[in-house]
Amino acid sequence: MYKITSTAPGRICLFGDHQDYLKLPIIACAINRYIKLDAIENGNDFFEIYLPDLNDKLNLPLIIDKYDIVKNDFLRSGLKVVYDLGIKPNKGFSVTINSKIPINGGLSSSSAFTIVWINFLISAYAPDYDLDSSRLVNLAYNAEVKEHNSSGGKMDHNTIVFGNTIYLDTKSNKVFPLKKIGLELVVGVSGQKKNTLSTISHIKDKTEKSLKSLKNKFTNFNINDVNEESIEKIIQMV
Repeated sequence: MYKITSTAPGRICLFGDHQDYLKLPIIACAINRYIKLDAIENGNDFFEIYLPDLNDKLNLPLIIDKYDIVKNDFLRSGLKVVYDLGIKPNKGFSVTINSKIPINGGLSSSSAFTIVWINFLISAYAPDYDLDSSRLVNLAYNAEVKEHNSSGGKMDHNTIVFGNTIYLDTKSNKVFPLKKIGLELVVGVSGQKKNTLSTISHIKDKTEKSLKSLKNKFTNFNINDVNEESIEKIIQMV
């Protein structure tokens, strides 16, 4: 039987958290905790999805209607972005997804989940498709963010796909590996759940309102030109 395995790491942000959607620079790194997807042909015309970490199991049609996508359903939105490439599933798989990345722990488990799913779909149904790193980043971003009208940028997807430690120029979406940085970090897991999407949306909304207020007060204000000296001047004038 045809079997496919796909893995992706979690990530932590070292510099610039909540800055990617502001087109500001990011430094982030992948961690050695992974989501792993194992898929094997099942002879059916649907996916059997097993999610042991959530104690959940579901059957998913090979072909879905775009209106079937609900909030945070990255399985269906992943299928949707693959459909948009002209790739259509034609055989069923039994898919098991296990995570060593804490769920809702702020380590990008949802992005890693989306990436392993899309990587599997293209490997299974379009093995000749040129799925380079940049394309995988964009597909995962579209499935996780754009299809759900969510907040957030591409930091998570770039870090997970490219791995190691990266500098991300969010203006151009160019990734610069920082391979010479020898980081030895310990990630502590508190066990407390984090509503990541709600947090990002709240922070983004507050940030955009603050920037709008500054631009109304200071005509020439540009966040990309802010430095220590300009901050002091702004504080004195507010």
